[in-house]
Amino acid sequence: MAKRNCGQCRQTFASECVELSSLARRLGQLDKAIADCTQSLYLNDKTAAAYFTRAQAYQRQNRLSMALRDMETVLREVDPQNRLAYERMEQYKFGE
Repeated sequence: MAKRNCGQCRQTFASECVELSSLARRLGQLDKAIADCTQSLYLNDKTAAAYFTRAQAYQRQNRLSMALRDMETVLREVDPQNRLAYERMEQYKFGE
């Protein structure tokens, strides 16, 4: 069995947190979804999926400024060319 280094373990756990947060969001457990995404981002702050999932949970809670902030972070720090982040920003700006 191959040994994993600490960085691989952090990345794996971060990905699992995003998966759990997606499930929690679909089940309507929005606070849990946000907490799981925040944990994932603590482990790896370059995970666009965590920002997107957390933004969706914020949107469902009508916390659009928080959702917008996550999309701005994706564009500023993760992927400046992410078209979906631009589209979501427009949605959140107009309260959709």
